[in-house]
This record gives sequence, C-alpha cells and structure tokens, in this order.
Amino acid sequence: MRQLLKRGIGITLAAFLTFSLSPALSASPAYASVNQKRSNEITANTPSSAGEDLFQLGVQYYYGDGVKQDYKEAMKYYLKASDLGHSDAMLNIGYLYENALGVKQNYKEAMNWYLKAVNLNNAAAMTNIGYLYNMGKGVKQNYKEAMAWYLKAANSNDPTGTNNIGCLYENGNGVAKNYKEAMNWYLKAAELGSSSAMVNIGCLYERGTGVTQSFEEAMNWYLKAAELENPDAILNIGYLYDIGGGVDQDYAEAMNCYLLAADLNHPIAMYNIGCLYTEGRGVTQNYKEAMVWFKKAAALNDADAMYNVGFLYANGHGVAQNYKEAMVWYKKAAALGHADALFNIGYLYDLGKGTVKNYKEAMIWYKKAAALNHTNAMINIGILYQNGEGVKADKKAALTWYKKALALGNTEAQEYIDGLK
Repeated sequence: MRQLLKRGIGITLAAFLTFSLSPALSASPAYASVNQKRSNEITANTPSSAGEDLFQLGVQYYYGDGVKQDYKEAMKYYLKASDLGHSDAMLNIGYLYENALGVKQNYKEAMNWYLKAVNLNNAAAMTNIGYLYNMGKGVKQNYKEAMAWYLKAANSNDPTGTNNIGCLYENGNGVAKNYKEAMNWYLKAAELGSSSAMVNIGCLYERGTGVTQSFEEAMNWYLKAAELENPDAILNIGYLYDIGGGVDQDYAEAMNCYLLAADLNHPIAMYNIGCLYTEGRGVTQNYKEAMVWFKKAAALNDADAMYNVGFLYANGHGVAQNYKEAMVWYKKAAALGHADALFNIGYLYDLGKGTVKNYKEAMIWYKKAAALNHTNAMINIGILYQNGEGVKADKKAALTWYKKALALGNTEAQEYIDGLK
C-alpha cells in the first residue's frame, strides 16, 4: 500500500487556462520602439513631447530594445516623464513597484502611482487598481471594489479591464457566477483586442461552459489569440493536438506548439514538453530530457514540475536514484500546496528513504495531504493508527480515516475497513 504515487506524470489539466487576470503593463505607446539618439533631442521639445520621448526611452530599457535591459534605468526615465505629466509613465512606475522590477516590491507605492495615473484618466491604471483589489495585494481582497474599478476601465474601453469583468463573472467572485455574462464581457474585450479574452472564450467553448461544447470553435479563438503571440493560446492549441480535441491527434504538432509557448517563457508548456518526453509521446522516451524541461518549469515556480523532478530522482529515471534530492524537490512543491508532494514526503519519512525513519513526521505530512483530500494519505494515516506507529494504536481512529478515504471514492479503503473486523 505504501508506495510512491505516480500521479503528476502526464498532461496537466492546468493547460486549460481559464483565468487570465493580468495587469496591463501600460497603454499602447509602451510597445513602440524608439531610436536611442532621440535622448539628445529631448530638451529642445515641448513639455508634452519631451515627456513622451522620456517615456519611450524608459520603454526601451524595460524591454531591452536596442539597449541592455535595465529596469532601474527604465524607472529613471519613467520618473522624469511622470514629472512632465505622462500618465503611462506613472502607470509603468506602479507596475515596476507591483512586480519588484528594479525596485523592492511595494504594493502601496504601486497603488499610489496607479492613482496618480487615474487622476489623468488612464484606463489601464484603473484596471491595475482593480487587479490589486482582486488579488488582495497591498489591500484587503475585495472583489466588489475590483469590479467597480474594472467597470470604470471598461467604460473607457480598456481591453484588460473588460476581460477581467468576465473573469469575475466566470468565477463568481463578488457576483453570482454567470457564464453567459462572462462570455458577453470576453467578447467585448476580444473586440478591443484582448488576446486573454480570446483565450477565455476558447476555454469556455472547449469545456462547454455556458455554451455548447465545440473544440473547433475553441481552436478558432485560440488561433486568433495566437496571432497576437499569446502564450496561453499557443499552449492550448498544443493541448488540443495532444488530446485530439477537434483535430487529429498529433503529438509532433503539440510539441511544436509547446516549444513556441516555452520560448515565450510559459511554465506549463515546459512542463508538458517534459511529459511528452517522460511518456514517449511523439518522441523517443527520454527521462534526461524530461528532467531538463521539468527543471525549467520548476524555475518558474511550477509545483507540478517540482513534484516530477522529485519523482524522477526518487525512481532513478534519467538520474541516479536519490531520495534526499527527491525530498528537496517534494518540499519545494509542498510549499506551494502540492498534495502528492505532501504525501510523498510522508512516505519517505514513513519508510526511512533518504532520511531517518520517523513515523511521527510521516503522520504530520500525511495529515497535511489529507487536508487537501488526498485519499491515499488518509489510508496511510489509518495504517499508522492501526499499527501504533508513531502514535498509540487506535483502531477506531484508523477506521475513521479509512472511512474518510472511502467516502471520497478510494475503494481500496474498503479492504482496510474489512481487515479491522
């Protein structure tokens, strides 16, 4: 019974990205490139054009467009532009503070700069304030307040704010869950050019949520978003090829899409590439290559990838078997709430693999996993109570845990219940 779960090696359902709440970096001028020589012309321009020139220099340094990427240098130019009343510069200063880019993360300072931009009717700043309330960053989480700010942004035709209203309706945050209303807002945002909204429309069609399920319609929307280089869309196109959703199953095409999304720094795409190599789907099975991709995804904080790195170490796939290293990776995933990782940490303590055998410690980790409805953890807790390992033997407690596992659908628990009779 006490064995390492193999769950997690496979395409993650997280490939369905239905919630695209991402603050806008800035209004469209931020994406224009400028010639570095213009820095010598700034003082000769009017204040408004000088502010735009300074802002564009900040954009250059933010993106590394013709210069070495330097967030601190970007901040310097944004501050100069903001002194001349440039609202997009104020917006981007807030964004740098929010995301700890070149400065220490400071949500309150981000809010202050967004409010300054709002005073100049900057719609993207309205969206970003809504996002802070939505996520509870620097303020108490408040979906209704988030909605109020998103509506202000939407009234000014901000595509991200409009999309995020759809997200609130889809998830029932601050409002009654309403997929049709979510779709209406996503469609409005898509018309305004939001690629995230296009992805979300595709997801609704893919799952048949609020609409008749249609992989073909989902693919059409993902393709529209992919034309705008949306990495989530590219990932989901790959996923449809991977599972044969509305298209002929094609692992090679899935891999191509995952690689494109990975080039755009998408951790789930990296994870899925690792899965293809692990299972030998469309490629020769290669655990070493899988490990490379799982570690890339793990570096971007993907808990499933961390778990799989640990699993490969625990089982000696592509690497020398190393339970201590497995424990390290399981704990990284566990810190992000990964139930299987919590279970496997308990397992390693239970059997003394890579660590000193410690039933009490095993019990602690099993209970953490059980709190996330991990039924095998519940069974193992029951076994510890039944055998009096790390705790006083208690058949009633064991029965309680077996019944919890059974109630959640783990039929193996019935064998343990019968064994107590």
